[in-house]
Amino acid sequence: MKNTARNRLEGGRAVLCVVDVQEKLVPLMGSPGGWLPRIATLVAAARRLEIPILATEQYSQRLGATLAEVGLTPRETRIEKMTFSCCGEASFGQALRDLEREQVILCGIEAHICVQATALDLLRAGYEVFVAADATASRLPHTQPLGLNRMAAAGAVLASVESVIFECLDRGDDEAFKALLPLLKELS
Repeated sequence: MKNTARNRLEGGRAVLCVVDVQEKLVPLMGSPGGWLPRIATLVAAARRLEIPILATEQYSQRLGATLAEVGLTPRETRIEKMTFSCCGEASFGQALRDLEREQVILCGIEAHICVQATALDLLRAGYEVFVAADATASRLPHTQPLGLNRMAAAGAVLASVESVIFECLDRGDDEAFKALLPLLKELS
């Protein structure tokens, strides 16, 4: 896949990847009051905009399942992994190829480990990567900005959840916008 680096997110070309937002990891991230509801908002918006959702779980036998607050439904793909990068898991790569989408929106934990490793591998594979920066977290406060800076330096686009949603919507005069307006108001 060729990285065209258009830097313009398009819902019809995108997939959302929720990285390792798991039961035993979330409490280690400090205050989830900001980033966790943003992930849930992003998941709900992706579903409304028909953007496919992939969720990964790092060693779920030990770290638990994806937190219920994320709002995944049983039909959304969950991929077990042992590698830090989602791309290290063959079934993730296959699921992504099967979707035939060139853009990946990343959110989750930890920003400087699994999200970062995934972003770097996706960029190397030619995908356009958009990181919902305010929907990522790390255990140590100083490591999140380091991970975000590293991803941006490598070519990922950093954005807020709100800007990701508005960019995928593209218009303010259709039913999708009206349906997502309550979610968007909650972000304030």
